[in-house]
Amino acid sequence: FFPVLGEKVLSEKLTLFFNTEFPPIEFISESGSFTGMGADVVSRIESLLGINFVTTPLDDWNKHLAALKRGECAIAPTIVRTDERETYTFFTKPYATVPVVIITSRTTSAQITLDDLADRRVGVVSGYATETYLRKSAVKDRFELVTVANVSEGLRRTAFGQIDAFVENLAVAAYYIELEGIPNLRVAGTTDYEFAWCL
Repeated sequence: FFPVLGEKVLSEKLTLFFNTEFPPIEFISESGSFTGMGADVVSRIESLLGINFVTTPLDDWNKHLAALKRGECAIAPTIVRTDERETYTFFTKPYATVPVVIITSRTTSAQITLDDLADRRVGVVSGYATETYLRKSAVKDRFELVTVANVSEGLRRTAFGQIDAFVENLAVAAYYIELEGIPNLRVAGTTDYEFAWCL
């Protein structure tokens, strides 16, 4: 998508913000570099176009979206298309798709759907596409939506019973559950939503 913009864009420094807390898709390594699946995709694009993005770590997704909207960030390597985001962003075709699941403590043994969470506290990361999805699903206040800063916080709050369920993509949730050794969580159900990651 960059070649159509001409030589001017290719000769400028293009800033890429990346999420430091979205492993294994996009995160910061111990050495401070951009890593994960999104980094691999960007590396391939840089190689094909003969350019290098200026990578900047950012741990707040809402600030990342605001920077993209203001034009301070030229590219987001791992982003889900939403109607609202399309008002200020162009998207590539998705390069990976992952289901969005419902995570609960192991005390919930049955398979559940969002309909089973009536009058419950349901966590979601603030600013993620799942927040928009759940706000539409929580029509008539079917459940209480609780926003958290990141996936790790959502999983911990679920494990400690501070929220009843957490809705997140399976790849990142599974990574954090393993990384942080949270034994009392389970995937209790699926949703009709998925993360289709684009640039």
